[in-house]
Amino acid sequence: MKKKYLLGLMCCLTLMFGCSRQESTSKFNPPTWIQGAWITESGIQDGQFVFRSGFKFAQDDIYLILFTALLDYGVSNDPSSKELVNSSSSYSFQFTINEQLSTTVCSPVGTEQIECTSNEQTTTYTKSAEY
Repeated sequence: MKKKYLLGLMCCLTLMFGCSRQESTSKFNPPTWIQGAWITESGIQDGQFVFRSGFKFAQDDIYLILFTALLDYGVSNDPSSKELVNSSSSYSFQFTINEQLSTTVCSPVGTEQIECTSNEQTTTYTKSAEY
């Protein structure tokens, strides 16, 4: 009797938990033209010194590249982050950085560069296989 009870309990638990799926509910779905890593090298750009930085656009998230390091967590971890425009000619999103909500708008410039505008400053990023 005890064996039948344990067998029945195991079957119930398997049905309840073994078949459950946890769906990803990503806020981001960058278009294919922007997927990959995009960086700017350190140097003077538009009269200002910039450090090597950029973005890595994955299929379901956006990662920041700061001082040559790819951050381990994506922009989607920010509760206020969201995708705004997703088209063949523009991609824009919002996220909090330095306790300030920032909107970034990116557009392709050929196949090897994109221009992104954040807080009224436009930066050109070059495609990179490094990240």
